[in-house]
Amino acid sequence: MNLSTRGRYATRAMLELALHHGKAPLSAAAISRAQGISARYLQQLLALLKRAGLVRVVMGRNGGFALTGRPDTVRVSEILDAVEGRLALVECVDHAERCSRAADCLSRAIWADATELLNRHFSSLTLADVLARCGKKAGDGGRGKKKPPMDADGHR
Repeated sequence: MNLSTRGRYATRAMLELALHHGKAPLSAAAISRAQGISARYLQQLLALLKRAGLVRVVMGRNGGFALTGRPDTVRVSEILDAVEGRLALVECVDHAERCSRAADCLSRAIWADATELLNRHFSSLTLADVLARCGKKAGDGGRGKKKPPMDADGHR
């Protein structure tokens, strides 16, 4: 199972906004540059995040995007729900009616348990928690420890 780019990139965009929380709003172009996300794709993600009430648009000359909540209150699960929907390892966990074997499936319970653990983990993490794991904190504008190098797939 892989989390799609929607979930990963939306999380990265929200972390960038968290780094600049309490400062001037960030333009989509600034987020795009800082996180290496296509501007067009980022605009789609920001629209979903805005619809979910996680970001707000500030109009005007120095406008851009900002978090609607504090980084220590915005949960990773909220971001993923906004752009991916609820995560499930297999479709039958959330939609038993789509599987003719759901009632008799010997393995469905373990997929449901694993899905619950995964969703609980993402619900336990705030943007501030994720930044702290990287030696950064909300509002520091990206200063702090250097970013770890990217692997061959472009992940940190």
